Amino acid sequence: MKYLLIGFLISSFGTAFTQNETYYDQVFDSVVARNEQKGGITFFESELKKYPKNEFILRSLGALNLQLRNLKDTKFYYEKALAVNPECAKCYFYIADAYASEQNLNAAYQAIEKGLSINSKEPLLYLLRGKFKLYEGNEIGGLNDLSKAILIDPNGIAYYMERGDYFLRKGNYFSAKRDFLKAQEIDPKNLNVYNYLAQIYTYENDYPNALSSINKAIEIDSASTKSLLTRGEVYMIMEDSPNAIQDYQRVIRLDPENYHAYYYLAEAYYKQERMDDFCTEISKSIQLVQKEEQVDKAFYTYLLTHQQDVCDSLRSSYFYQRGIAQFNLEKPQEAINYYNRGIAKFPNEYMIYSFRGNAQLSLLKNREAISDYQKSLIHIDEVVQELIKSPNYASVASKDSLGLAINAFKSSTYISLSFCYFNLDKTDSALSCIDLSITHQPNMKEYHVADAQFMRGILLMDKSRYDEAGKAFKLASDLSPEWSICKDYIALSLIAQAKSIPIYRNKFQIKTLIDLAELHWDLPPKITKESLYFNQALEYLESSVRINPSDYFAIYLRAYVNRQLGRASACQDFKRANQMGYPVELNYLKECK
Repeated sequence: MKYLLIGFLISSFGTAFTQNETYYDQVFDSVVARNEQKGGITFFESELKKYPKNEFILRSLGALNLQLRNLKDTKFYYEKALAVNPECAKCYFYIADAYASEQNLNAAYQAIEKGLSINSKEPLLYLLRGKFKLYEGNEIGGLNDLSKAILIDPNGIAYYMERGDYFLRKGNYFSAKRDFLKAQEIDPKNLNVYNYLAQIYTYENDYPNALSSINKAIEIDSASTKSLLTRGEVYMIMEDSPNAIQDYQRVIRLDPENYHAYYYLAEAYYKQERMDDFCTEISKSIQLVQKEEQVDKAFYTYLLTHQQDVCDSLRSSYFYQRGIAQFNLEKPQEAINYYNRGIAKFPNEYMIYSFRGNAQLSLLKNREAISDYQKSLIHIDEVVQELIKSPNYASVASKDSLGLAINAFKSSTYISLSFCYFNLDKTDSALSCIDLSITHQPNMKEYHVADAQFMRGILLMDKSRYDEAGKAFKLASDLSPEWSICKDYIALSLIAQAKSIPIYRNKFQIKTLIDLAELHWDLPPKITKESLYFNQALEYLESSVRINPSDYFAIYLRAYVNRQLGRASACQDFKRANQMGYPVELNYLKECK
């Protein structure tokens, strides 16, 4: 069957086409399209015996051998073609490519220069030289060569694709998109163009265009596993795991040996908290990777580690991974059941205590949560002491990374403890915990977020220390300027300073920072004393609404301040905040009728 197509072509064209380049061209294209390079070599070798000086036959043999990475034969046949036609500049392109595949860049460069000495306007030679220069880090030289190729042949899609790929790898999405759009204009049916464009749009968070591009690729070739994997990735980023799963399953039907598809499918199940399905699919991926001649060791190690963490019940991670899955499915009691089993097996595992504390907090079991968080802090200190005794701890790198991880864990745990004490009206204890959280924040920019300072501001408000609270909210706003709620609470602290009696928070229990950000405060119906604090508060509220036009708390506070100042604009904001879901007082709404 392998040589059936070639035999059919020969019999169809007959001997009348002997040495006809069109005929040979059609045979070459057919064998390449069907991945029958070996059969093509057999055919062209037989033709070469009849016509030993036919340049096209020699070049065809060189090209087919290059596709099979038979580099010695590639150079042999192209050198034979050059002996027939010394003006064959393109021959040097393929010879250079073969040398490069042998990691002999010096010989590749020499071949390119020989080709350019024959024809200084051969774009393929500039393409190859540009690729080599970019590989060596010579960005200016490489891009200049690719641009020369484009100037010589402005309709050569390969040159735009190569330059676009380089820009994409460098994170220059604007230039990459420009090149791929030009390639699309040249060849609207090129599958790879749409795959690249989908990647760029995804990096730009433009998911509608990413999906549109990848769908065009799949329209061109519905069996393209690369395109289906790319679309699955886009769906995953969009948090549409059901559609991603369908694409990954389709890839597996088309290519049952594609270990990437099993891995991505496993990750999609993991995203859905389907841990048993995750274990099934990642095991298949591992089995297929093991069959590869050249195993990607880093990827293989990652697969094994991830599988062991989730699927090996002899490890403590098995229990908290399963518990987290149940917790994320809003089944905190089922999560606690897993954590209990884990603690029974691993009574000193600080991670399990911490996660059980989270589940207890979600059930508003604050005292039980406090106990778990405290145990997690005790046990992590025990782990540290054990690690210090280890010979590996002498490494500065391991000490630094360990210190960052431990401090990050402690910082977040103290915030959770602060929530629990806040719920129990133990504000002093909550403040002590939040100060410890701030103390343990790792000294790295990515760890300096607003959570702890925002919580500290709430606690200070709870103790009527409004000036200090305002400073904490201001620091939180500086750390996370995109959080409009920080500016809302700065304004609230200013409003509180404009009156002589305390304001009070509503007494509902909190589980997360989101709950904390939505606390409601009992403000006095009227503040008679004029205050400059109002104007400062309005500035922060206006800034907050600019950041987030849907921030109903900011809109409500703006209405409240304007009401204190006797401004009619208050009514419009009260009505708007009420429509958006903020519980505006009925007397304010009645005033606005």
